[in-house]
Amino acid sequence: HSQATSNVIPLPSSLKVTLSQESWPELTGNVKVQDINDSEKTLPGSVWSAFQWFTKKAAGLTGIPIDVSPRNQEICHNGKDLKAFGVCEPPEPEIVLAIGCDTCGDEPTPKAADESYSLAVKRSLVEIRAKSFAGVMRAMATLIQLIQPMKDDLVQDKRRFLGGGRYVIAGVTVEDSPRFRWRGLMVDVSRHFMPMSTLERIIDASALVKLNTIHIHLSDDQGWRFQSLKFPPLTERKAGDGQFYSQEQIRNIVQYAADRAIRIVPEIDLPGHSTALLNAYPNLKNRESLKIHPEYPERTFGVFNEILDLNSNQTRKFVLDLFSEMSDLFRDEYIHVGGDEVMDSKAEDRRFFFREILAEHLKTLNKKIMGWDELLDDRALSPGSIVQVWRGGDPYHDAASQNVSIVWSEGFYLDLLKPASEHYLTEPEGSSRWAKQTVIGGEACMWTELASAETVESRIWPRAAAVAERLWSPKSFRNVSDMYRRLKSLSQRLQAMGASNQLINHNILFSRLACDSAVAGMSLSILAEVFSPYGLRNRVSPPKYHTLTPLTGLVDALPAESIPAKDFAEALIQTISGKEDEIESESYEVTMSTLSLWLNHVTSLQESILFDPSSCPILSSMLPLLEACARTFSAAYSALRFIAHQNMNENKQVVVESKKLASELKQALDHAEKVSDDFEIRLAVAAPLRTLSAAMGGGIGLQEGIGILAKNANLLVLCLVAGVLDAAVHFVLHLSRGHSNVLLPASTIRTDV
Repeated sequence: HSQATSNVIPLPSSLKVTLSQESWPELTGNVKVQDINDSEKTLPGSVWSAFQWFTKKAAGLTGIPIDVSPRNQEICHNGKDLKAFGVCEPPEPEIVLAIGCDTCGDEPTPKAADESYSLAVKRSLVEIRAKSFAGVMRAMATLIQLIQPMKDDLVQDKRRFLGGGRYVIAGVTVEDSPRFRWRGLMVDVSRHFMPMSTLERIIDASALVKLNTIHIHLSDDQGWRFQSLKFPPLTERKAGDGQFYSQEQIRNIVQYAADRAIRIVPEIDLPGHSTALLNAYPNLKNRESLKIHPEYPERTFGVFNEILDLNSNQTRKFVLDLFSEMSDLFRDEYIHVGGDEVMDSKAEDRRFFFREILAEHLKTLNKKIMGWDELLDDRALSPGSIVQVWRGGDPYHDAASQNVSIVWSEGFYLDLLKPASEHYLTEPEGSSRWAKQTVIGGEACMWTELASAETVESRIWPRAAAVAERLWSPKSFRNVSDMYRRLKSLSQRLQAMGASNQLINHNILFSRLACDSAVAGMSLSILAEVFSPYGLRNRVSPPKYHTLTPLTGLVDALPAESIPAKDFAEALIQTISGKEDEIESESYEVTMSTLSLWLNHVTSLQESILFDPSSCPILSSMLPLLEACARTFSAAYSALRFIAHQNMNENKQVVVESKKLASELKQALDHAEKVSDDFEIRLAVAAPLRTLSAAMGGGIGLQEGIGILAKNANLLVLCLVAGVLDAAVHFVLHLSRGHSNVLLPASTIRTDV
């Protein structure tokens, strides 16, 4: 089961391994697709679309071309007179993909539908049954994730490896359906504009993890991104530096998403966050005294006083005409109207405008309102609307009383760069009895104050997949350690399938930081494993960033979360929490080799800088950080080596040496964390190394310290895999100071892990 699900995220409701590994079917270029009930029946166009998406992604993942089109199959089926040309008798397919869909037509549709499906992988047959096109697409996403390299010991003919790797499909049966019907990702394209190619990759990756909604934040203070033919000034430089999506591009991206059973929900934020709009139409602002830039949009970030005058008939007509134009381009029944962080407006004005004017107008266009949770407080949402909860709290009863549905986003803000575990354990329904009546799903949010087109994918993936699993899989699926196991390969697989440029951009950023030195760039990218970047809230105070600030520093190049650092933490705890007088040898080797790797690359970078400090000023500026890392890794290496080579007898000399090494490690960590802060990054391995330091020199003997860790190893590892490293350090420090009663936050004690 573990092997079969190694790349599967989100986990299906039910997955059973039905074939032994040696019987898993091999994926080759010979795949025949047919109707599950009638092999001679022509498949609907939407099913062909789903199959072609599967073949493209599978080919990217494996390098195996799967070139089957409906035209070729029709010729082979009907053109018996062409037999002499050899086109109607292809090789016997090694896998038959049989698909049954109750309601599939020729055109794909992203409309809300039954997304359930069943999938059965047999020796030479894969069966998919679904009730809609969306269900077929979700089944295809699972099928792609079941593809994995063939294990070497199962290969009969080794010569076939000369042509490249071989792949199998895990032999399983799946019965699956989503927990929530709204599973979204919000992408802010206002603060930093995102090219259409970036949005297409985000949509593809979202389809692969079974998200079904892309919410595009098209307007804010820093830019207006939607071409309006009715109001051309909105696309001029003063409203968005001339960066916008044409109406043709919008139609194309809506169709691109529909082909993957994904809906596009547009957002025009009103009446606040509208400086860009007011730059183009200053006559719509609420007060004459407010400052509007005449030539360019707002460059800085924050919440501003400039808002639309909702009491003006001129403003109302403008907004209604604008939304009429939008409704012709965006097919979805919902349009997001913002409504958040309004600094200079009365609740009764907002209530009247959104509920009585805009909602009624949208109703004539067969549209409904979606808005941020301030509109729930204002009671400004009409029945049937959706409120997007970003501030948390307990909005369930208010939503129920107003007949409004909830899409949950608090705890799913990707731009804050929290660990995937925190998103994974966020529960949209809470404990309110009104939750099941109101919550229809959730959305991860990617605000782009500090993310460019070059870095946005590294901020979304792979952590958004943890949100996807929380919204798709059963509520009881909360094994954080297993989630990380399945998350590890996602970025590489998305890259291979053309669904992300995260790793390509990662290499470009590190190459720049190393002044195009391949060796230094590689060393820097490996050293990056020990760091994690500050999120939005830590970087914008004091406000030193604006829309033209290059996002090319070390903090921008780092992935949002270091999974290698988490692996190191678990190995280190396992190393020092073995039985009394012993260490765990396998984890010790992993820990020491990892420290040695990091130390070697730090040393290489230091030597490169010292050899010619002027050759790369960017790299030279990192010398204090490199020196701090070298000191820390060296101290940690010495401490672990001491543990491994002492006989653990409780004597004065051992205790003195232990405390000395612990003190050196603590001082090195203190300095490294201070230097890291100057670069707006965290030392991601600091917490486990502090655990090591505390165990060695926190007022107890080495033997006793390791004994304590051994007795409480499960709780320590529990804290680690739950992503609560501080709690683990807190636990050890209390023990070392002689406190017998250690109280940890209940949230860290997760029996399901």
